[in-house]
Amino acid sequence: MLVLPSPGSYRSTMGRRVAATGVLIMLLAGCSTASGGAPSTSSANPPTPLQAYDRAADPVARQFDQRERYADCGSVVFEQGPYPGLPDGPLSCMRRARAAKATAELRVTRPTTEGDPIVTYFRVLGDGQVEVYADNTADSHGPADWTREMRLCVPDHEVLGQICRAS
Repeated sequence: MLVLPSPGSYRSTMGRRVAATGVLIMLLAGCSTASGGAPSTSSANPPTPLQAYDRAADPVARQFDQRERYADCGSVVFEQGPYPGLPDGPLSCMRRARAAKATAELRVTRPTTEGDPIVTYFRVLGDGQVEVYADNTADSHGPADWTREMRLCVPDHEVLGQICRAS
């Protein structure tokens, strides 16, 4: 005669735990590899490398390449660390263009936290706006694309704040 434990009894609960543990062990055993730890790959479906950045397929990069050329206020490269501010020469160039309602462009390179260079182009337009292009393609931890935005001259940005302040 087979005697089953009553539902909710200690033996019933222990039996379910043992069964659940057995199922878990079998599932984990199915996840192990035959080669002692190194996952195997099928030659039919080899892993593919990350897609390379295709500049021609990026509409913002193409727009940047076809942009109208403005007066060149130079290029500034910053090292890792706090923002030290723009040097006097490029800053004066951008402020003069803005005051004269003329156009000018400044290239600023700053590293990401990981040290990848992000190149940003600040373009003063004759109407008081600033066009900002950012080349994020070297950012190994970011979107690897180009961005563009039109900004009013407001002091909410380190570089724009400097350009927009009266000299």
